[in-house]
Amino acid sequence: MNFDYNEEQQLLADSVRRFLQKDYDFEARRKIVASPEGWSARVWSQLAQMGLTGLPFSPDYGGFGGGAVDLMGVMEAFGEALVVEPYLATIMGAQLVARAGSAGTEAGHLAGRSRRQDEARLRAHGEKRG
Repeated sequence: MNFDYNEEQQLLADSVRRFLQKDYDFEARRKIVASPEGWSARVWSQLAQMGLTGLPFSPDYGGFGGGAVDLMGVMEAFGEALVVEPYLATIMGAQLVARAGSAGTEAGHLAGRSRRQDEARLRAHGEKRG
């Protein structure tokens, strides 16, 4: 399997690194961790504005349809900066919700599917976390 980044993936990873170097230094992270929430709504909003919360989701859910290699550069940058915002929990939770089946009647299945799509859409746009 090829894990080399293409130009677009490298540009995304570099963009995330620049943002984190500028706005997420040690002192900023220390204040975030010491806050009652333990993460920053301002930083989360910026991640969403950068399109990172929608990166791994299908366009059907308001995302960009990125795959594992697209996420790798972002996750490497997050690891280097020790990002504490609930990014991984949010995207993993949304992926589970989007793929979950619904037992019962066909109407129940359709209603469940609609709720799952809404849930995934909210997470892809950064409006829901965790």
